[in-house]
Parts: sequence; structure tokens; C-alpha cells
Amino acid sequence: MPDPAIALVCEDAPLRLLSAIGYVDQRTITLAFNKTLDPVPARDINNYRISGGLSIGSATVDRNQVTLTTAEPREYGRNYSLTISNLQDEFCFSRILPNPTFATLTQELRILSFDAIWRYHNEGIDLGTAWIQPNYDDSTWAQGRGLLGFEGNAGTLIALSNQNAFVNTVLNLTAQTGDVIMTDYFRMLVDLQFELTQATFTIRHVVDDGAVFYVNGREVARFNMPTGPIIYGTVAPNLLLEGVVRSITNLTGLVCGLNTFAVEVHQQTPVSADILFGAEIIARLPAFIVPICGTGIRIRRNSDQTVTLEWSPLTGRLQETDELGGEWRNVFEASSPWRVAPTNASKFYRVRF
Repeated sequence: MPDPAIALVCEDAPLRLLSAIGYVDQRTITLAFNKTLDPVPARDINNYRISGGLSIGSATVDRNQVTLTTAEPREYGRNYSLTISNLQDEFCFSRILPNPTFATLTQELRILSFDAIWRYHNEGIDLGTAWIQPNYDDSTWAQGRGLLGFEGNAGTLIALSNQNAFVNTVLNLTAQTGDVIMTDYFRMLVDLQFELTQATFTIRHVVDDGAVFYVNGREVARFNMPTGPIIYGTVAPNLLLEGVVRSITNLTGLVCGLNTFAVEVHQQTPVSADILFGAEIIARLPAFIVPICGTGIRIRRNSDQTVTLEWSPLTGRLQETDELGGEWRNVFEASSPWRVAPTNASKFYRVRF
């Protein structure tokens, strides 16, 4: 008896590109398609072109995805177009439509890295709620590079290092009084100089044990913390696996220009033998667009009667004059934030970009 015939029925849907995303290493691009690809043309680097003079070093295929690696890194703030030609699906061998296909590359950008420098308060003092506000004076706080904390477990440190997260600043577990520090506070200014309408943001964090995240004075996320009001003595409810980088998606509250990012980290128990904190923020942008927020300077008064000037973008040059209409002078070595001690004489400031 002959074997039954097997008929292959091809789908009517043509092969199409679904997404093209460039990742934070600035060399890797992942293409997603609606059907499984014929691997032979999909691996041919000559079927891909990227604007800006970037050359394709390799193309690997996994069913309906292609991962491209460029020989040179992409430039920050530059848009790239992608041209894809002659790809076909694996079963029906229908060509990609349209052929060639043109797309603007969606790009991921690391706007805050794990090794960024934070201001931190590691003294075992209840700071209440004022410390999360953008105008809070944190000028007396210590500064340190992330990750920040204390971790004595070698396995945890190795697991983090394998994810490019390293402890760079040691924190105390007890205050000068000998009491355990139940909550540590961290603050950071994040400068965003692109239009945010279509941007999405993700926090990748290392937290031991629990944390509350704030953007511009408003809570935006919690990790391993209970619901309801959070105070200095609130403990993280669960003991979680250590040495893990976790993610919080759909971060909100960021604006074009300067942003205040604040985090409080809580212990899980008063006898905890470690604390860790670090965070990075990844932005995903369909295109870089000239910011609609423009440029600006912010002034805040400190508790010691001095004034701190902050401006965006950070490449601006601070200038001063003794009277409006007078000659503007560059304030040499000034960088945002810049602390000023007021005098009895009037003085005016501006930032040139």
C-alpha cells in the first residue's frame, strides 16, 4: 500500500518585518518577522544595509528572528535606517514584502548605568518624606559609585559580576549608635535630552532587600515592599534570591531635561548581614527627536543659605553678570550642579549652549 500523499499548503500571508531593535551594546540589532525564515538568505549579510556607514559583521538566525552584529558601534543621538532584501520564508519560499523593506531602527539607550555616582545617606536616621523632592538639599550627603552596599557572600558577588554589576562603594550596616540601619536613601539627577512622547523606560536593579523608587517627587515603583505607607522602619516582607538583576518595566514620570531619581532601600530583618543597591535605566526610542523641552536652568536654596544652580543640557556654559545689560563673564570650571554663596551685591546668571 503506497504512503499517503502529504500536501504542503502555503499561507497567504507574505513574509513581513515586525520590528527592528538596536540594543544598548550599540552593536546588536534584532529583527523579528511574522514567519519562520529560510536560513540561507537570512544569514547572508549582503541582504542587509544600515545607514551611517555601518557595516554588518554577522547575521545569525533563530526561526523568525535575525540578530545582526555591526562592525562599528552606533552613535548616540543618531537615527539609522535599515534596508532588508531577498529574505524568504522557510516553507513557501515567498520573498519579503515589500522587497526591499525599509525601516527606521528603534534604539535602546542606557541613560543611567550601574556604576553611576549617587548621593547617599547611610546614617540610620529617619529622613521622613521631604528627601524625595527635587528641591531637597542633598549637598551634605556622601557620594559613591554603584553598586553601593556590603556583601560578604562570594557567590553573590560572582553572580553579579557575571552581569557586569560590581560593588564599588561600601556602606555601613550599623549607625554610630550601634543600631542597625534599616533604611538607606539614594538620590541622582538624570538628564534626558530627547523627546519622550514615544519613549519607554525600564529600570534594571540590584536590591537587597526591598526598595521604593521615586521620580521627580512621585513614587513610580516598589520592589519587595508591602502596600500602604512606607516609613523608616518598614521591612521588606520576603527573603529573595540574591545576586540577581531584576527589571521593572513601563517606568513613568520622567520628563525632558533634568529629573530627580530617588530610591529608599529597606532591610528584611534587623539582623541582616548585607545591603546592596544599584540601578540602571534603559530607554527605548522609535527615533531620536530634537527635544521639545529646550534648555533651562534651575535654582534651589540650600539650608546653609547658599544656592545651587542646575542646568540642562549639562554641556552648557555658566555665565554671570553684576547687572542686567552688563557684560557676561564665564564662570570657569563651573559644572552642573554648581553651588553659589550669595553676597550683598546683586548677581545674575545664565547658561549659554
